[in-house]
Amino acid sequence: MIKNRKIAIIAASTLFATCAAVGAAFGIRSAINVNAQAEWGEVVLSEYSYGQSFTVPERTVVIGEEEYYAKHCVVYPDGRAVSSAEVTLDVAGKYTIRYTATDNGGRTYITEETFVVSNASYVYNSPDSSAVYTEGYSYGDYATQNDGLMVRLQDQDALSFQSIITVPKETNAAIDLVRFFVTPDEVGAADFKTVNLTFTDVFDSDSVLRVQLNVNADDSDSVDGWWAMYTYVMAAGSGQTLKGLEGTNNIHENDGYGGPVVSNSFYAIGANKIPVDPSENSYTVSYNPVTQEIFVNNRFIVDLDDKTFFGSMADVIWHGFTTGKVRLSVSGDNYKRQSANF
Repeated sequence: MIKNRKIAIIAASTLFATCAAVGAAFGIRSAINVNAQAEWGEVVLSEYSYGQSFTVPERTVVIGEEEYYAKHCVVYPDGRAVSSAEVTLDVAGKYTIRYTATDNGGRTYITEETFVVSNASYVYNSPDSSAVYTEGYSYGDYATQNDGLMVRLQDQDALSFQSIITVPKETNAAIDLVRFFVTPDEVGAADFKTVNLTFTDVFDSDSVLRVQLNVNADDSDSVDGWWAMYTYVMAAGSGQTLKGLEGTNNIHENDGYGGPVVSNSFYAIGANKIPVDPSENSYTVSYNPVTQEIFVNNRFIVDLDDKTFFGSMADVIWHGFTTGKVRLSVSGDNYKRQSANF
């Protein structure tokens, strides 16, 4: 007969630290009990998919004739530890749920369960989107030996990478974050006009760097205008408005312009509007974690902690990523055709 129930209360900081340590130490399903008489309620786990939401099962333990509720802590494969009732499985690998209960005598009872999230290097949501890794690529009359993903991204969809980009906070140099080039279905016609790159700190989802690249063509989609030879770039850290520098003192703010990158476009054309191998028409986004400067193809775009750019009462200064371990997601805007191809 169960006489009463008691919920174990443990300081969150202690639980996180202990849970993280145990999660790292145990690579297989395991159970730890300080008293062999403890009978834990059954939990059924299976293999889960990357990106899905997971509700942590509640658990009780019976000790003698008394039943106690357990607190839980979920340790991610990358070492994060959270005690939320629902978590997002945004890392592939083995997860550990650590349950901890305390009886009336102050004794602690611990058990662990593990489950696996299937591997995914990248994810997207629309069934009409695609991403295929290629070793070399042919485009029209051109062939390139560049390895990478060939992406067709539907409007309103996003491509999210699981792999971690390391940005050492003490490195006073421009670090290349990503390189890409656009491959429109038709040379001389842009599939879309905006690329959004979002870099999010793995351990702090509020620590975000955004970089936006725009082609400012009119609705005619003709390459006859001056715009076909330019891509404009803006960037912003957490809480900031997108900004980019044109010339020496023309600071654009969230207007679709910004720092111009010349002879690079979404049209697969180069200098003098002549078709080129898209891989020679690429964009490399770089970031200096000490100075907080953003570059595209070595061209300065904006300084995220400089009051020259972010000095008004409404502005905030960004001091960089919390940990320097980040992930990238990519989306497009201002679509002209069915998919954005890059």
